[in-house]
Amino acid sequence: MNHVNPSSDLADPVVDRGYWYVVQTLTAQECVAITNLNRQKYRTYCPMISRTVRHARKTSIRQKPLFPGYVFVNLDPSKDNWHSVNGTYGVSRLIAFDGRPSPVPPAVMNALLAFSDASLPADEIPCGARVRIDSGAFDTWVGEICQLPDRDRAVVLLELLSRKVPVTVLRHQISRVA
Repeated sequence: MNHVNPSSDLADPVVDRGYWYVVQTLTAQECVAITNLNRQKYRTYCPMISRTVRHARKTSIRQKPLFPGYVFVNLDPSKDNWHSVNGTYGVSRLIAFDGRPSPVPPAVMNALLAFSDASLPADEIPCGARVRIDSGAFDTWVGEICQLPDRDRAVVLLELLSRKVPVTVLRHQISRVA
């Protein structure tokens, strides 16, 4: 999931307001900054990535910012009062050089706007890798990935009674073993 002002056209980063700029947010305040910048009618973008989080022997998939502490804002510094961005609740500062905001190159912004979770898996584990099952009936068992039938599942070979048995598990239930 990517946070973008929903009324925006994402095809071209050079839209009616100008270029995209980087805003540094206060620690873990990306959503607060996005909400307040959107209230000021600025278009914002925060690419997100799925991360597998383990806590108390349970795993869950959470959305985290691809660039923690930073969001992108679309504005035209010659028309918009870009100084107000620095005073926005949740914002630390607009990244600037020599006192002027520095735009993100259009090619870079186009690549970021085309970003999706499918294009950059958070926990990519290839076939043949040794993995540990972190939850379920085979909790703490170690095996080898033999097949990845789809994005959500993996087939792991486990050693049971002196033979290798394929077991299908969800991808978020496994972690790579060094």
